[in-house]
Amino acid sequence: MEKQIKKNTVYNGIIFQVDSDDVLIEKTNQLTKRDIVHHNGGVGMITINQHEIILVKQFRYAYQEYLLEIPAGKLEKNEDPKNCGIRELEEETHLRANQIKHALTIYPTPGYCDEKIHLYYATDLEEISNPHQGDDDEFIEIIKLPLDTALSYIQKGKIKDAKTIIGIYYALSQDI
Repeated sequence: MEKQIKKNTVYNGIIFQVDSDDVLIEKTNQLTKRDIVHHNGGVGMITINQHEIILVKQFRYAYQEYLLEIPAGKLEKNEDPKNCGIRELEEETHLRANQIKHALTIYPTPGYCDEKIHLYYATDLEEISNPHQGDDDEFIEIIKLPLDTALSYIQKGKIKDAKTIIGIYYALSQDI
């Protein structure tokens, strides 16, 4: 176990906070530093319609490329993950899922970040005429892929996003 001795916030921004804490490693009684990114977390929607997965294609500045991802978004402080997922699905795809179940919660980068991503499995879809409006800086293209094609995209390196890869494998494991 490691015990926090002193919390040192070095950055506090809109999306995340960074701490560089002094900690004690109890097993060796050694003092060290731990840099942690605190993030409210996010939600991803594994959206399936007739053996197809609904993905979104958007430019990701950090990687300087377009990525294929499951519809997703970040949680606001104390926001219910399921409600966030419903909103993000409507904003990004103009779809509503009549069947939604929690699939799993993943820790994308546990070495330095406390972010959790809640994945939901969404089926029985219907188009909605008056969806929530998305963010002004999001430009999204909707991509529908058969699940076997999505799997081949993973194997060929065309899908790189971790939550999406997990979502596709989860969908393939379901009795569809």
